[in-house]
Amino acid sequence: MPTETTQPPTSEPTLPFYVFICFAGTDREKAKDVAAFLTANNIRFFADWLIPSSADWDDAIEVALNECNRMVLLLSSASMFEREEARREWRIFARKEKQIYPLLIEECELHSRLEFRNYIDARTDLPGALDRLLADLKNLPPPEITDSVTQYRLDRIEEWSQPRYELDHRFVNLTLTLDRPEDQNQRWHPVNEPPMRDLREVLEKAKDHPALVLIGAPGSGKSTLLRRLQLDHSQDRIDDGGEEISFFVALNEHKGHETPSEWLAKVWKERYRAMPQFEKLMAQGRMLLLLDALNEMQPRRGTYADLIAEWKDFVQQAVHAKNRLVFSCRSRDIGAAQLGSKELPVPLIDVQPMTADQMQEFLQAYAPEHHERIWSELDGSPQFNLFQTPYFLKLLCEQVGDSGELPKGRAGLFTGFVRKVLAREIAGNARFQTNALLTERDHKKMALGSRDWRDEFDLPTNGKLIPKLSQLAFDMQKDGSEVSLDYDDACQLLGDEDAEKILKAGVELNVLDEARDSIKFFHQSLQEYFAARLLAKAPNPALVRLEWQADKVAEPLAETLAKLGDGDPLPPLEQTGWEETTLTAAAMAKDQSAFIRSLMPENLALAARCAASAEVKIGEELKLEIQQALIDRTKDKAADLRARIAAGEALGLIGDPRFELRNGEFGKYLMPPLVTIPGGKYTIGDNKGEFDFEKPEGTVELAEFQIGQFPVTNAEYKLFMEAGGYKDERWWDTPASLKWLREGDSDGEKESWRDYRKWALNQSEHFLRSLVKDNKATSKELEDWMTLRRWTEEEFEQFLDERCPAGKKHRQPEFWDDARFNNPAQPVVGVTWFEARAYCNWLTANIAGSSDTLSDKLPACRSLGEQSIGSTAKPRQAGSLSDILIFRLPTEAEFEAAARGKKGRQFPYGNEFDSARCNTFESHIRRTTPVGVFDNATPEGAFDLSGNAYTWTLSIYDQDRFKYPYRSDDGREDILATGVRRVLRGGSWISIPLDARAVYRSYFRPASRDFDIGFRVLCSRPPSL
Repeated sequence: MPTETTQPPTSEPTLPFYVFICFAGTDREKAKDVAAFLTANNIRFFADWLIPSSADWDDAIEVALNECNRMVLLLSSASMFEREEARREWRIFARKEKQIYPLLIEECELHSRLEFRNYIDARTDLPGALDRLLADLKNLPPPEITDSVTQYRLDRIEEWSQPRYELDHRFVNLTLTLDRPEDQNQRWHPVNEPPMRDLREVLEKAKDHPALVLIGAPGSGKSTLLRRLQLDHSQDRIDDGGEEISFFVALNEHKGHETPSEWLAKVWKERYRAMPQFEKLMAQGRMLLLLDALNEMQPRRGTYADLIAEWKDFVQQAVHAKNRLVFSCRSRDIGAAQLGSKELPVPLIDVQPMTADQMQEFLQAYAPEHHERIWSELDGSPQFNLFQTPYFLKLLCEQVGDSGELPKGRAGLFTGFVRKVLAREIAGNARFQTNALLTERDHKKMALGSRDWRDEFDLPTNGKLIPKLSQLAFDMQKDGSEVSLDYDDACQLLGDEDAEKILKAGVELNVLDEARDSIKFFHQSLQEYFAARLLAKAPNPALVRLEWQADKVAEPLAETLAKLGDGDPLPPLEQTGWEETTLTAAAMAKDQSAFIRSLMPENLALAARCAASAEVKIGEELKLEIQQALIDRTKDKAADLRARIAAGEALGLIGDPRFELRNGEFGKYLMPPLVTIPGGKYTIGDNKGEFDFEKPEGTVELAEFQIGQFPVTNAEYKLFMEAGGYKDERWWDTPASLKWLREGDSDGEKESWRDYRKWALNQSEHFLRSLVKDNKATSKELEDWMTLRRWTEEEFEQFLDERCPAGKKHRQPEFWDDARFNNPAQPVVGVTWFEARAYCNWLTANIAGSSDTLSDKLPACRSLGEQSIGSTAKPRQAGSLSDILIFRLPTEAEFEAAARGKKGRQFPYGNEFDSARCNTFESHIRRTTPVGVFDNATPEGAFDLSGNAYTWTLSIYDQDRFKYPYRSDDGREDILATGVRRVLRGGSWISIPLDARAVYRSYFRPASRDFDIGFRVLCSRPPSL
């Protein structure tokens, strides 16, 4: 019999371990064998037989669990599932993240929480197993010897290196765009730099901003990025000896009972007792707090807004003490989670969707045998956007690898996932055999597979498992978007005698996750899917009701704007938390049209998003009804601006009927809606203008022409790309444009930068600063100017080589994959003058007709079209060539005529600037908006001639050769001219009021591709021959 003592012999030094022996009562003799072995090897241990009879049993266990730094867990059926005390002990140890050594002493089913751990097999050779245990103990650094902070960092590296977290480079190879606000009362500008793929790089670039929020779509990898940041940060601090300590914590565990500071201190103390106090580390400014899932907090007192207000105060305090914080939040929920203030802006880090190249790389890594077929079906498909996130693309790889089928959307993807994991567990897990959870009929359905499914979303629902998981998800969400429950509360919520079996089955399916005595769905999107299964059967549109009238929204626009720091973008209207669930439910609804129609009065934009889903089919009549309702909403002056933007974005997804889809000889195209600008005399320029290049004014006579009612949208430009617009050289009709297409034009981009620097060097610093003071320039522009002035010639040229690499060919607009700019209804931006003209040529050819004569006619059409510039001749009404519509870029005189009218307005909508009527810097939107959502139409009906996106014109900008007054016949409209700059008109979303005036002239080299430059088409007929 082993001696029952905690003290090993003293002939040799005692090893600095204190081992808790965890076992079931039936395994006591084996536990005593382990105790004897530890004693013989000078290792102190605790076992329950050492508790004095006079002591309180529970208190003694609690003290031992706190003091012991290692646990030997005897694995048997009793310790796994029969003895609750043993389960509680090892779960507490796991929660405290202390080292557990599982010792398998008999064949048994392992608890799901232990499946990922390596165990020592002691079934047939206990002495040999104990020798291996001793070797494992001695191989790890003793906790008392190792510095606690270093050990903490090593533990974090070990924790996040587990395979279940998949933190390899493929899963975090994401594009990050940092919005960086400037000093107060100054201007804001997003960082326009190469994409960043590492949060450490982002933190370095934002080192002047100690608090940041990482935002992204569901499944975009936000949690993964934060975990990866802690892993890398821990390794970096071990390498460089830095004092900063990172702390990752999921905010869905914060119930609001304590203040953020109190709650974080409690969590820290529970998990890391060997570490210095949280309050002390915060006071020393040593913490990097990684706070995951801001949108998943669960207030048990007050409202979510109250909880955000507490965190906002905490951010101020933490930053004041020199700590750093990175939160994460879903993009659509960020409106309700504003942490910044005018005194302390909190910039956003936008996790962009994966680019096409990244997706293909991902597919090759995770589905090497199927990647080509998956990509061929995915590229250009309606479900493409869904799979631009790592989580969903990973599920797709696994599903296609098994079934060979490509799901259409989220509902089908998750249904396929559940079918797969059910089949896996049925094949090898006793818990999933025929019983109350899965009936015989369920097993038969799974065996028959596709031959017995009622539809693409069908699951085995005769047993309790799937219905109860759906009910659990729904009940967890209906009370404040509950995403995490205490284990016992989850059992109570299920209200079933088999509740614990259901939870265990959910964990083993990787649907549920059990951590620290709590239960949550493994991914929030999974919870939304299961809740959606219930919602599809019993629709409840009131769950997503959203006020949209300006006088009824929860927080008026003016109040929201007043709270924003200069760098904060205008958040969307506060969401209900049921939007993603409703989107998924729409696909699974028995009557999809009825489901969507019921949503329209409550949340029109969401109804449209549902209707646009690839998994939803509705009739043309309902589709037109939704489209027209969205158009009306974008024009409704009573609608809040945020509601108009949401309607415009939804219209982009479902399709805008104002753009007629046609089949042309060179592919499908959208016929742009046009407005007619009457012919006659117009004043161009303004003698009272703010800048010399706007003077002197002059009068020009223009023939009647038509101009696009809106800038060219992404939806229009996408068809040009799909039709092979970058492959067909006939649209690139000048030597310079062909050179750009074939070789790129790094020289042209460099010349733009050289122009920029030359101008900055020629101004005094006092003058440059006065431009910012007088609101004629932004502080970001001033920062750029000062940097350009400071650089040596060599430094500047090195910058150009890095920014404008030679030989880079472009086959899409520069910001095509940027989620800020790629809604179909937004104006296309990031296009060169060459791309804009190529699109116009393609559109002209498509509308012109027969391809057998077009190749002869098109050059003449182009020539006549350019000849029509400035002409007052009336177009001929007969003859095949004169009937062809010519689409081209407007001249700057034509643009100004359309914007100012014959009365010479200062702005397209009147003579006074109004930030509520155009998307400029003052609007706080910080990106382009869907076309037509601002009330800024000219009397002729043209929208967005002020703000949103600059418009390329044909005109050359050259103050030496082509001064004002404007003349169309002096060579300034020469499309063949090279080495020149072209005029931009209209201002953009980053413009100050001066730049949004109708007379303002900007300019760039034709090869420039900026995030606020787009174009608009002008339509004319050839003049008389």
